[in-house]
Amino acid sequence: MADKITITAPFSQETRTLGRIGRVGENIARQIVFDCSSVLAGRPNAGIVCVIQRPGDKQPYAGQLVREGSTSNYRLVLTSTEVAVAGSVRFELRMVDGEEILKAAIYTGTVAESLPGIGDTPEDPIADALNRLENAIAEAGKYADLDARLDAIEATGLSAVGAASGQVPTADGTGEWAWKATIGLDTTLSSAGKAADAKVAGDAIRAVANTANTLSARANVLSGSVSGASITATDSFAAPFVRLRVCGKSTQDGTPLPTAPVPIVSAGDGGTVTVTVSDGANNSQTLTMQTPNALPGIPVASGGNYTDENGQQWVCDEVDLARGVRVQRITKIKVTSSLSWQKTGNNVDRYFAWFSGIYTSNVLCTHFSTALGSETVGGAIANQNNLIGFAYAAKGTTTLDDFKAFLDANDVYIWAALATPVETALSAAEIAAYKALTTYAPTTVISASGGAGAEMKYQRDVNIVIKNLEDVSHPFLFINGDKMVPVHAVGDRAWQR
Repeated sequence: MADKITITAPFSQETRTLGRIGRVGENIARQIVFDCSSVLAGRPNAGIVCVIQRPGDKQPYAGQLVREGSTSNYRLVLTSTEVAVAGSVRFELRMVDGEEILKAAIYTGTVAESLPGIGDTPEDPIADALNRLENAIAEAGKYADLDARLDAIEATGLSAVGAASGQVPTADGTGEWAWKATIGLDTTLSSAGKAADAKVAGDAIRAVANTANTLSARANVLSGSVSGASITATDSFAAPFVRLRVCGKSTQDGTPLPTAPVPIVSAGDGGTVTVTVSDGANNSQTLTMQTPNALPGIPVASGGNYTDENGQQWVCDEVDLARGVRVQRITKIKVTSSLSWQKTGNNVDRYFAWFSGIYTSNVLCTHFSTALGSETVGGAIANQNNLIGFAYAAKGTTTLDDFKAFLDANDVYIWAALATPVETALSAAEIAAYKALTTYAPTTVISASGGAGAEMKYQRDVNIVIKNLEDVSHPFLFINGDKMVPVHAVGDRAWQR
């Protein structure tokens, strides 16, 4: 086996990025060597452990960390377990003495996607798209005359045997209705019996057909998705929404400090959020939703449930109108002196505690900021779990009692992600108002009030999509120096100046 790629990283209490640590499916292709000499100096009884958390995991697990001889280097060989899921993986290196955590270091690394299995050579993209659209239209057309078929069944004394066996009546060459295959008539039935039996057959076929029609309609919807504070689709088909979510966000006007707090403002703080759907011109519809607890949200590097127009991910409260629920993902917590506080820090007096009920990779705080880092006074740190630390003062200038007195004298709050989201059903009026909304053709514009954002999944206009594909594939050509643009001719493509 070829030598493993080695990534080296010092023990540091600043969050460090390891870059790409592998691709999905790799096994023992890379290793990380952590240099812990700076923290182990003078602590002969201390040990180093590593816990790992992959994307989507709710709890971290222990990594197989190996000390290299008598050195202070610890090696972690990355197996297929660590790189099983694409996304951001977090590593927490802990210096421990027994069960006590003396210091901790956080690292993040990226696992890249791998290509799926090898398939057939693809067709021309335009031809393939058109073929799939034609097949979808043909499939939907199978059910175009279904009502006429059912009327024919109920007008005759056909046996329910055909319906039970999945057979459907078809038109013969003369335009009359006849059964496919071996289906037959039950000639022993009376007129009343024929009518009753025909109704059973019709009901059975109609039930199967309704299911088929529903699945066919869903399969044939060409959908698109956009998200942001104000979003626009220019290829929309006038139809009900496939899905619409209204998502929250929290912001601060400045960087908070222990001596200079900054309030946190959330979408929907006023008690309502209004969503406006328009065609970008004269037509519009509105939907107003109650937000009794606002719609807060915290920015995260990955793992968010909403991405705004700038590409920033957020873990946030949302109203999922298609599902008919309000989802709470963020909780507001008053930071108090009654928590089990501990002290650490290289350049600062940093106090940390465990907060029950949360599982968060970032926090917003009225008096501290993760943007400052954990080794700067006023900084905060969240370790992708329920541990949060606050850099209160310069190194060696305060005691635990000083920090507790600060908390008692000030209203310090954090906004953090819940370990388990809480769902609440929307009112019948809110659901009915959502179902009455439709997109516009060909342009749909959505905006949300109060700093909220939206994510729209909508039905796209097939003709516009095909035209855009063709324009990209064949934008123009030159003949004898003249630019020729494509126009459609019957059965083929023609060109004109």
